[in-house]
Amino acid sequence: MINMQLAKARGLSDEAIEWIKYLHEKMESYLEDGCLNGYSECLYTTIEQFEYFLQRLWGFPQDPDKHTWKHRYKFKCQWAGRTFRCNTTGKEFTIPNSVEEGDFFSFGKAFVDVGRLDYYYRTSNCKEVEAV
Repeated sequence: MINMQLAKARGLSDEAIEWIKYLHEKMESYLEDGCLNGYSECLYTTIEQFEYFLQRLWGFPQDPDKHTWKHRYKFKCQWAGRTFRCNTTGKEFTIPNSVEEGDFFSFGKAFVDVGRLDYYYRTSNCKEVEAV
């Protein structure tokens, strides 16, 4: 979703606004695809290039530290679809495609805290179920 107040304040053209909307839609679909198809370095690079293009459209400095979409893509690919089983109750839980950093899932007498990408995660009283 584009922040129209910011777009108007920055004097963006209608064409730039349409490009921004289009790129956001594409990246949302890429995040969904990543959850279904697994991580792709090629897709990660494409998302990164889209983020640079968005910065140019908005008139912001080219700063990879401000990129969020590629980070979200990598995180979702790391977690979405993984299944865990509670050691006590046997209840299973599959991490949903909507997973985001900081999400906490409890099931049975167990939990999975997906934490932050490349920083931390925690699990308690559960074991990951290997995909068949």
